[in-house]
Amino acid sequence: MISKFFRTGATAIAAALIVAACASASISLPPITSKPSGLERFGVFVWHDLLTTDPDAAKRFYGGLFGWAFTDFDVGRDGSYTVIYNGETPIGGIVDARQFNAGINVSQWIPVLSVADVDAAVATTLAAGGRTFADPVDIEGRGRMAVIGDPQGAVMSLLRSASGDPRYDDLSIGGFVWNEIWTDNIPGALDFYSRVAGYNRAQASIRNGETYHYLSQATVPVAGVLQNPIPDLRTSWVSYIGVRDVDDILTRVEGLGGRIIVDTIEMAGTSDAAAIVDPSGAGLMLQTWPLK
Repeated sequence: MISKFFRTGATAIAAALIVAACASASISLPPITSKPSGLERFGVFVWHDLLTTDPDAAKRFYGGLFGWAFTDFDVGRDGSYTVIYNGETPIGGIVDARQFNAGINVSQWIPVLSVADVDAAVATTLAAGGRTFADPVDIEGRGRMAVIGDPQGAVMSLLRSASGDPRYDDLSIGGFVWNEIWTDNIPGALDFYSRVAGYNRAQASIRNGETYHYLSQATVPVAGVLQNPIPDLRTSWVSYIGVRDVDDILTRVEGLGGRIIVDTIEMAGTSDAAAIVDPSGAGLMLQTWPLK
């Protein structure tokens, strides 16, 4: 069951379909900020989109776990898009993957990286051995977007936001607090993302003398790079939600239709964490926030 925590190949198909459908059908998407921010936070994950085969179940699940609120938007051509709010802050979106008729379960969270130049980032992706699943395109309301994969197959979206980037100076309970790539090729991942996003490579000593690798902007950590803990899992991006009490959240997961994949574990003495999947199979990590 744990090997189904992420569906990288299926996700790439669906993510590409989203961008292609928006471009070909003149579909718009809501901006990622409630009002124009004027901020440019290039190299930071500024949004997360959930592809799901059951949007209603997803709303019940995440609303019940984290207290998220949801607003549906008509995006044209009989399509819809749901914006997720943590309090009053928009943090992500929900896409009904059934509209793409992919024939497979593509449920998955997709991280969205802010970049200064989507086309240049795509060109660097290809030069560094990655691939594109959706070429750069302008999406009304959202900005210029593309979907890329790294050489090991992990998928993310690139965005130059039309409304500016959100301000995440104070990461809050119920929000996305960290992103991590689980890979069997740590040196390759560090090299690829350093080239594509201009990150610095960094590392820290953790428990039992282990080394934790991460990507940073100057001295500010941006994303982790972890040796894949699941042997038969393809390289994947994994997103973390900050919660006050991991065990308390876990008591509600199954009653809301989800599953616990990895029960509470202690992470390097700084927090507790657990892995869950929602009713349609999209996976997330929970992490105690703020860190100890």
